[in-house]
Amino acid sequence: MSFILMTETERGFDRGDFVDCHGASCSIQKSSVATEDMIWLGRNEYEGHLGDGPACCRMHLDRERAEALIVLLRRFVETGELTP
Repeated sequence: MSFILMTETERGFDRGDFVDCHGASCSIQKSSVATEDMIWLGRNEYEGHLGDGPACCRMHLDRERAEALIVLLRRFVETGELTP
């Protein structure tokens, strides 16, 4: 059973929605940036934040930053730790 529901945005970008361990609505979404491959990742809303749009609550990651996070996430999945 997958915890991530994959859909497509109105503009045709891949998006996965899920709920974190605190019940917050989160997502991973392909960015519309045309100059390089990027994604949005994080909470969809942040209570008390005054910003507008997805940048107020989600990380905007290029492939290099996503790869660095994958290393840490893989280590956490395998060992329960972030450092070796």
